[in-house]
Amino acid sequence: MNAVENINLSWNEVTDKCLKGVWNNIWPDIGKGGDSGHSVDLNRIVEETVELAKQTSLDEVNVEDVEKIVEVFLMMSLRN
Repeated sequence: MNAVENINLSWNEVTDKCLKGVWNNIWPDIGKGGDSGHSVDLNRIVEETVELAKQTSLDEVNVEDVEKIVEVFLMMSLRN
């Protein structure tokens, strides 16, 4: 159980800037503000992310957590 506690403590230290930097590397088109040619169903992405987390034994991850991460990222993208 210490591993889960360590992950939780570490996650609480992740800054918005760090999240944005990671997402820019993973999905560069989203930060450009242009049309990447792909339509995005955020609800589907959130649901699939939660399902993947549960499959990897991260049962405490829920829809609200993932929506908050997506919201923070989108707000940061709009600022730049």
